[in-house]
Amino acid sequence: MHQEEASKLFKALGDESRVKIVKILYHNDEICACKFLNIVPCKQATLSHHLKVLFGSGLLTRRNEGTKILYSCNKTLVDELMLFIKTKCDCVGGK
Repeated sequence: MHQEEASKLFKALGDESRVKIVKILYHNDEICACKFLNIVPCKQATLSHHLKVLFGSGLLTRRNEGTKILYSCNKTLVDELMLFIKTKCDCVGGK
């Protein structure tokens, strides 16, 4: 992962509710979008925006099951982001 990609992912995670959504999904298989209204304290339109941002960044995946939209975490991408943070930076000295 490059710094530019990591920066875009952190921008997508730049909201407390989005971090909570990703963390919950990281530790669960799939959750219906409607169930997040009970988990994340926001209105439906705001929740939809959060899910759209996270899906657009690649941090979440989704699938339709009838009228439900089920979201899951792209654990591979989250793990890559965490590894990027844990990996020593070769850019010491302001580079």
